[in-house]
Amino acid sequence: MELNLDDPQALAVRADDLEERGDPRAALIRTQLAGQDGAALITEHWREWVGALDPKHTLLRWRSGHLEEVAWRRAPEDWSVADLIDRDAAQALRRIAVGTDHSLAALERAPALRDLVCFDGARSLAGLTLASVEKLTVNGRADGDALAAVRLPGLRELHTRCMGEEERFLRSMSRASWWSTVRSWSHRPRSLEGLQALLVVQPMLDREGRGLSVLCERPVLDAVPDTLRRALPYATIVLLPTPQRPSDPEDSEGPVSLAVCPQEAPMNFRELPPATSTTVPNPQDYDTPRSTTVGSNVPLDQFSSCTWCGQAKTRGVLKTSSTLYSHFETTWFRTWEYECPSCGLFNHVRSMHTR
Repeated sequence: MELNLDDPQALAVRADDLEERGDPRAALIRTQLAGQDGAALITEHWREWVGALDPKHTLLRWRSGHLEEVAWRRAPEDWSVADLIDRDAAQALRRIAVGTDHSLAALERAPALRDLVCFDGARSLAGLTLASVEKLTVNGRADGDALAAVRLPGLRELHTRCMGEEERFLRSMSRASWWSTVRSWSHRPRSLEGLQALLVVQPMLDREGRGLSVLCERPVLDAVPDTLRRALPYATIVLLPTPQRPSDPEDSEGPVSLAVCPQEAPMNFRELPPATSTTVPNPQDYDTPRSTTVGSNVPLDQFSSCTWCGQAKTRGVLKTSSTLYSHFETTWFRTWEYECPSCGLFNHVRSMHTR
């Protein structure tokens, strides 16, 4: 039976039961029911409640003494997802974001799992039956066959992005059995060819694009062919949000790049206090290279929405650094690192400017 974290009475009984067994998580349940975070208890009992995952590369969100959300970028080679899923603290786990290529077979034993994010492709999902998953986000290689092979009878919402051969990915994915239940699908093509490859997704052609949201960069959006618009008349094709550049006429147009799941970004943006002040390097100070972190959990006004899924406003970390190449040229970088509360991906956007 699925644990109800909205029932304080049942949770209080559970805390009493854990206390009788000498389990210190009873104190965490009572602490969080009282409105406190219990951070000291979590740190003290990390290995007992979470296992071998490294705190530096892991995000946990607890609710009423139970894990409700877990995300990890790295894990020990000999670690197994079962080491987390089979723990008592993970009975109510609703959201998992996976950044490694470990086997995910143990997810079939997570009855409360609703939202699954795969940073590094869907290879580990092939052949699994994830009956409770309602939302799936996949970013990674051209592993459409693996994505088509996973059984998702309750899937309602899908987000995809392919870093390899997009037509092959989409053609393979179109054979999946779960299309009949999907109500919304957002896809981010990398090129015009990737956009045109949407015409091989027969389940979406049958719906004339209903529920489809395509997020494009400006060159792709400007070149959307009429054949695609006629084939998918109800699809929403929108421009991806991009960083606002400094309004400096001397600023050369340097590249802006996007990478998913940075290794440096902290994983608890939603839990850190907002920044109280910001510091930005003086662009006229050519002689002193510097690096400044503007703040944690700051509203990133440079983005109207997530640069990956385009859905939610973001909060995260903005870093500014400068490198002195000569007395006449300084290159400085602005790096936005954030977690999107909608699609769950950790994003890293970097802009380069030379003066």
